[in-house]
Amino acid sequence: NARALSKVSFHFFFEKILVEKDKLYPHNYVRNCALNFTYAEYVIILDMDFVPNRRAYGDLKTLVKTDKNVRGKLQNRTVMVMPAFETSLIFENEDDMTLGLAPPSKPELLRAVHVDETVEAFHLTKFAPGHGPTNFDKWYNFMK
Repeated sequence: NARALSKVSFHFFFEKILVEKDKLYPHNYVRNCALNFTYAEYVIILDMDFVPNRRAYGDLKTLVKTDKNVRGKLQNRTVMVMPAFETSLIFENEDDMTLGLAPPSKPELLRAVHVDETVEAFHLTKFAPGHGPTNFDKWYNFMK
């Protein structure tokens, strides 16, 4: 779709530049460049191996449109931390993985975390200093 493609920009990076440029970790440099050249009012940054649930775009769009508090907090390039989760399920093939990998709702996600124990907070037990600030317990208990 040409209209959709007109809203996409591409930036190419070469390793030599990334390693030398301010000695930043390459992923941080790439992320910062993408943020500096975006024209979008809101941006979501995901690692390439993260899979949002199928309703994520619509739910986030609705949240920003309908919640003045959220909209106010997202002004001036403020960051909203969204919790990430990982699954312990083993998938036989890629088709199985893309079908229903991410639970479609918070109640279903909470069930997978607390009852089925097939989903857990992303890397929280592996690297708490890096992922602990997400405050999963606060998110688990927040009801709207």
